[in-house]
Amino acid sequence: MQIHGRINTSQYKHYTQRKHYSPYKKSVCVCVCVCGLGEVCGSPCNSGQFTCGTGCCLDEDLECDTVTQCSDGSDEASCDKLNQTFTRLLNIHVDKSRARCTEPPRTGPCRASHSHWYYDPLNRKCNRFTYGGCDGNDNNFDVEESCKETCKGVTEHDVFARGMFERYEEEESESGSIAIAIVLSVAILAVLAALGYCFLKHRKDRSQHQPVATNVPHVAFEERDTLVYNTTTKPV
Repeated sequence: MQIHGRINTSQYKHYTQRKHYSPYKKSVCVCVCVCGLGEVCGSPCNSGQFTCGTGCCLDEDLECDTVTQCSDGSDEASCDKLNQTFTRLLNIHVDKSRARCTEPPRTGPCRASHSHWYYDPLNRKCNRFTYGGCDGNDNNFDVEESCKETCKGVTEHDVFARGMFERYEEEESESGSIAIAIVLSVAILAVLAALGYCFLKHRKDRSQHQPVATNVPHVAFEERDTLVYNTTTKPV
């Protein structure tokens, strides 16, 4: 068997041969897999890899690194457009005073309990929340008046991630419903405990004041005299 032609393997990372035997012919087919520098061919690409135009896989960190790794150059083909888009994003003017009012409130990991205020741009009002004492954000005010003055005029149109605020409000609503349910459950248990105590106390009081019955029947005074007379004077 002989492979015709010459392959310059200095520019490739992988160079392998696979032999396939045909059951119908007495011959051997040699398939040559030549992959560019950094490419992995012959298997599907996973989530952490870039798919070249040839179908080969490349580590996603090698995309747009100014060095061509894919044999067809697809890993650097669209980088100029991405760089231009990123540059435009960096040049967008952001009013930091308005941006702080669009951040969802952050309680933080600390366990303190400070009553602070945050601005809700969806409802255009300041609400109270519990601040843990550390690792918060700028949408955090000590008093309501400061919150109103700083965030005056900020609306839902200034919110970059509207869904984050909506999820926070849903979580706040759910936590409030859970708190109300817990309070009602505790109140019902307290009432039942009080009723049970009163019922048992009433039963105990009744048992203590109930008269004790005797086996001797009650006999009137006149009847006792007659009985004594009859038993002592009856002839034998």
